[in-house]
Amino acid sequence: MLRLVHELQVHQIELEIQQDELARTRIELEESLGKYTQLYDFAPVGYLTLARDSKILLANLTATKLPGVDRSRLLGMYFKHFVLPDNY
Repeated sequence: MLRLVHELQVHQIELEIQQDELARTRIELEESLGKYTQLYDFAPVGYLTLARDSKILLANLTATKLPGVDRSRLLGMYFKHFVLPDNY
């Protein structure tokens, strides 16, 4: 019985160490994501992420300035509407 209690205590300590590592990793990931987001949003070049059907999924701030559309309205629009004539 004492051996089982000891093993459980060891496992609990291991889990606490893993939890601390996960918490540190989460903080590092959030910091990295924040840096990436700033680099993406404030890049001097317009970036768009498109679906296969040309629907705009993501857009940085520079990309929203090119057509003069708010980002919230730009997302979900089709990129082809900006590059193809209206009769297509």
